[in-house]
Amino acid sequence: MGLTHDAHRGSQLSQRRGEMEQKRVNLNGAAFSCSICLDLLDTPVTIPCGHSYCLVCIKGFWEGKVNDSRSCPQCRETFTSEPALVKNTMLAALTEELQKIGICSPAAEHHYAGAEDVACDKNKMLECCP
Repeated sequence: MGLTHDAHRGSQLSQRRGEMEQKRVNLNGAAFSCSICLDLLDTPVTIPCGHSYCLVCIKGFWEGKVNDSRSCPQCRETFTSEPALVKNTMLAALTEELQKIGICSPAAEHHYAGAEDVACDKNKMLECCP
């Protein structure tokens, strides 16, 4: 009885570790990426709606706007004037740690779709591809 219970408990612990590892991997993928450049946040700033971007990216996004109105690239919330952009020190520390331990690279590698990744109309392919 004790051995079976211990084996079951060990199995549950392994499953929990696996679930936690999966959550950690998912968190690393998107939570620390800038939705403008798609790279790891560099000098992250958080705007009033709560979304975060690289300082250079959000400044570039807002640069050249005709009026003083600014909006969030994600949720489109508008601000009557350009909000003060203050470094989000918590996000900056986290992204720096991720770089140090090698979980995220400073610049995301862009992966392009291969031929097997794209749905193809075989009839059209025969017309244009010898």
